[in-house]
Amino acid sequence: MVDVEMSVEVEDVLGLSPSVNLPYNANNLPVLDIITDVEMILGDVEDPGQRRAVRANAATILRNGISRYKNQPQSALEPSVRAARSFLHDHPELVLTRSDKGKTSVLMLKEEYHDKMNSLLDDRSVYKIQKTNPTYGLQKRCNDMVDRLVGLGCIDRWKKDTYKTQNAVAPKIYGLPKCHKDGIPLRPIVSCLGSPGLRLSHLVKDLLKPLKSLGSYDVVNSYTFQQEIDGLVLQEDEIMVSFDVVSLFTNVPLEIVIYLVQRHWRAIEEHTNVPLDVFLDLIDLTCMQGYFQYNDDFVRQLSGVAMGGVLSSDVAGMVMIDLINWVIPRLPFCLRMVRRYVDDLFLILPMAHVDDTLAIFNEYHHRLQFTCEREVDNRLPFLDLLLVRGSSGRISTDWYRKPSASDRCLDFRSAHAYAMKLACAKELMGRALRLSSPEYRETNKTRVGDMLRANGYPRSMIGRLMAEWSSSSSSTQDRQSDEVVQNEVVVPDAPPKIFMGLTYVQGISPKLKALLQKDVSNVSVVFKYVNKISRLHTRLKAADPIQLQSGVVYKVNCKDCPVCYIGHTISYLKVRMARHGRDCRNEHEEGTMLSQHAIEMGHVFDFENVKIEDREQKRGRREFKEKLHIMLNENCCNKRTDVNGISSVYAGILADIKAART
Repeated sequence: MVDVEMSVEVEDVLGLSPSVNLPYNANNLPVLDIITDVEMILGDVEDPGQRRAVRANAATILRNGISRYKNQPQSALEPSVRAARSFLHDHPELVLTRSDKGKTSVLMLKEEYHDKMNSLLDDRSVYKIQKTNPTYGLQKRCNDMVDRLVGLGCIDRWKKDTYKTQNAVAPKIYGLPKCHKDGIPLRPIVSCLGSPGLRLSHLVKDLLKPLKSLGSYDVVNSYTFQQEIDGLVLQEDEIMVSFDVVSLFTNVPLEIVIYLVQRHWRAIEEHTNVPLDVFLDLIDLTCMQGYFQYNDDFVRQLSGVAMGGVLSSDVAGMVMIDLINWVIPRLPFCLRMVRRYVDDLFLILPMAHVDDTLAIFNEYHHRLQFTCEREVDNRLPFLDLLLVRGSSGRISTDWYRKPSASDRCLDFRSAHAYAMKLACAKELMGRALRLSSPEYRETNKTRVGDMLRANGYPRSMIGRLMAEWSSSSSSTQDRQSDEVVQNEVVVPDAPPKIFMGLTYVQGISPKLKALLQKDVSNVSVVFKYVNKISRLHTRLKAADPIQLQSGVVYKVNCKDCPVCYIGHTISYLKVRMARHGRDCRNEHEEGTMLSQHAIEMGHVFDFENVKIEDREQKRGRREFKEKLHIMLNENCCNKRTDVNGISSVYAGILADIKAART
């Protein structure tokens, strides 16, 4: 999207899929994350002796792995990644982000990006700039609603903290380029992590589940739709079409949402004792108060359900089902088939009634308007299927990829476990063949083989995969049947597995996983990949000020001496700093070692310039990270007991990290 000179190695890195995991080197190994992961997993071991033995072995694996990284040569990708970082640093006028579809990265001018976002938000019938930040007021309303539900006996008192939010932040909007559309418009994406009504929305989502049974039109995934449509025979006067709603979420009529809840209240109230008027207030709070932050502005969404919200898809789906139920009896013919996937509809219609059917769909509500795509040359794409009408009218299916789709998948150079790369290749091959009728499978095997080769997969692996998959229909069906049977096998009296994450580092994490799964029987360890190419991408979401961040390990320096204090908080940092300030002014109440140092020495701490050392939302991980950072800082005024729980087996590893920082 930009005409700028760059080296081949930079172009190669920037063109990688955002999911590619970059290899670590000796200088950026996530040692603290790995130690924390191991300790959280060992927390489920009841025997102290076994816990000490496993911890000692884990520390040995980690220590040996760190030593190997100090001596090993740099990876083949590392020079290219450094060159890409330097290129992006030297071109601040550019934006690097992922595309809306296609697993590719897009480079565009920052000015062009902001122009397109501003143009999108200029629609005053949908968006309105707010003078103030509505986050705190909405958080209070949501928490008051939780108290109201507790008072009515609708929520157990001990559960109220599950639905309350104490440190909400505004939802953030950003745009992803739709490279498959003319003019490359942006698709608005709203991130609602930490937003005021997020927790309360999950309560409403559970209560709306009964309304999903109002219609049997939904497509679960491409596989189930392929099994239903493959082999269906069309009449000569029938045609396949797809209807697509224009901007569904911002156009969902809220008055219809309220009407549907009232109309079907009997089905909902069987599962709750929440009164109808209170439930309508819940709907208003959780899906009708849409707003977001863009740069320094707060924007109210005037129509539709809140974009990015937990309830958006459910509420929109409820309206879409009612729309279909409303349309069907008004058609002058018997509708043979209609299936829905979010905002896309697949229909089989009489050729003579396509236009009037579209008109009836568009009569449901003036805000919900549909576009129509008809089959061309007896072919119609739907989801990732290409539906093909044969000469006899029989429908067959082919694996479909849009003309604008890239051939990117997980690059073989990615620092992922080999098993993950193999699984990716198998899934790609399996998907292409399962979604295809027998006559297309050989061609699709070749297409997938070419894709895998383009992403660096060895020819030997590709050859084995192609040999495993027979082009015959029976072989594929047998494979699917075997997988269903395997998935249905239940081991009686088997204890439930707890899935826990382990940060992936080549040469270290696989050995730790083998150790932990051998000695911690009730835990299934899964790798976390956090060093991805997407870290090179431009931050498009508005950043929260440091004082409004929460779930952090922080460091406060003393202004009058080299002493510092390490702490952690789930509250806003400004709230925690204010509490420290009050403790420093009150000599008669016991505070932290920070306030004790300030009072005894007459010193002042630099609360305005507090630094974030780490981020963890889970309390156990955050407390453990706090202890690690206390051990890594020479001049902490924290109590010695603040590091209780850190085993001495990590002392050598932490000492090396500490020495490297000085």
